[in-house]
Order: sequence, then structure tokens, then C-alpha cells
Amino acid sequence: MKPKICDWRSKTWSGICINTGNCKRQCINVEHATFGACHRQGFGFACFCYKNC
Repeated sequence: MKPKICDWRSKTWSGICINTGNCKRQCINVEHATFGACHRQGFGFACFCYKNC
């Protein structure tokens, strides 16, 4: 059975998300996620974090 993935907009990232590598590091090191990536939200890009739930 495939694990369910939970995602959320980063609570510690500020500003637009341009560099997915920086977003990923922030999600893993600060928010204890397993992955992070920049994704379009509205007219800009935001950092989203992911982990198995």
C-alpha cells in the first residue's frame, strides 16, 4: 500500500520561492519534512513541504 503524502505551504519561508534547493533544505532542516519544492500559487511561487502522513 502506497503511503499518503501530506503537503503544506512552508510556515517558515518568506517571500517568493525561486530556488527549489533552498526550499527543500528549509523544509527538511527547519520544518522536519522529507522534501520541499517551489510551486506556483496565485501569481507567484511558494515553498511547499512534503512528508508521509
